[in-house]
Amino acid sequence: MGDPQAGGAYGDRGARGGPQVAASVGITRARVSQIERGDIHNLETMRTYAEALGARITVTIEYGDRTVGAA
Repeated sequence: MGDPQAGGAYGDRGARGGPQVAASVGITRARVSQIERGDIHNLETMRTYAEALGARITVTIEYGDRTVGAA
């Protein structure tokens, strides 16, 4: 996936376009566009969106020299 700071963060969604992703997630095309622009309010939204793209979200917490998987 692309860099969220670069704009069009999820432009590389393969063959699945905005309408297909929106339908599989159960959200509007406008909301898909908002998510792709970085308007994300919670991790669960991103997980659902990533699953629709065939991807997954991983979260780690890093402190000092330790890294812990958080979710």
